Amino acid sequence: MRQFLFALTLVMCVAAVGSDRARAQSSADYTVTFTSTWSAATHPAGFPTAPHFSGLIGGTHDEQVAFWATGGTASLGIKQMAELGAKAALQSELQTAIDAGH
Repeated sequence: MRQFLFALTLVMCVAAVGSDRARAQSSADYTVTFTSTWSAATHPAGFPTAPHFSGLIGGTHDEQVAFWATGGTASLGIKQMAELGAKAALQSELQTAIDAGH
C-alpha cells in the first residue's frame, strides 16, 4: 500500500541585517486562502479512505529551531499533525520555542 504525505508549508522569513537580528516590533495579520485540488478524481491511485488537511499553524522563527529537516526525522508534533491531523504536540513544541525566545 502506498503511503502519501501531503504537506502545506507556509514559510515566512525574517532577514538579518549585519550581525543584528531583525525582530518584529508589532504584530501583523495575514489572510491565507487554500484551494485544494486533491481528490479521488485528481489522484485516483492510492487515494486514502479518510483524507484530511491539518489546520494551519504558522509562525516565524530563528535558526535555533527546526521541526523537520531534509533527510532527518520530523518532530513528534509534525508527525502527528501530518499523519493524524492532531495539533496539540506541535502547539506544545511551538510554545516551547516561543518561551525560549526563538
